[in-house]
Amino acid sequence: MASVLAASLLMIGILSALPVLPATNPSASASASRGPMEVVTVTPSAPASAAAVDVTGGDVGTGIDFSAPTGTGTLTVTRATWTDSGEVAAPEGSRYLVLEVTVACTHGSVPVDPILLPATVAAGSVLPGFGPSLDAPLGGRQLTAGQHVKGQVGYVLVPGSVELHVLDESLRSLAVVRIPAP
Repeated sequence: MASVLAASLLMIGILSALPVLPATNPSASASASRGPMEVVTVTPSAPASAAAVDVTGGDVGTGIDFSAPTGTGTLTVTRATWTDSGEVAAPEGSRYLVLEVTVACTHGSVPVDPILLPATVAAGSVLPGFGPSLDAPLGGRQLTAGQHVKGQVGYVLVPGSVELHVLDESLRSLAVVRIPAP
């Protein structure tokens, strides 16, 4: 066992000394004589701004009441923006829908979580997803009477009319907010 340990330590010592041994390859010694390598840093430029369209109408700006098994509340979509820019490029044929929302609890307690706000389009339901740029993402929490929270949720969707559903913890739809197409 001691001989294996001694052999291992000897190999580690030899391998760690290799970088300081002189190069025997003539092309390697020629490149070493040129001096230190130059490091170039590049600051990435911001992506070209993509068309962003704020939509009005539908239920945008209107408080929609809902009643959950544990309490009541109001969801207000204060701003709805269709955009092509995000953390990554939207898939071809899709755009990002960024919603600024306010959820208020008026009685009892209500859960707030982006996963409880799916969007329904002609192709089916979509959960908030990765890709849209959000300055103030909506976080998950439990609100009690008198409390409210503001935040953003973002979706990757084929542009069109959208229905935003408010779900309870059992995933039952409590209310629908209509968002117009861009």
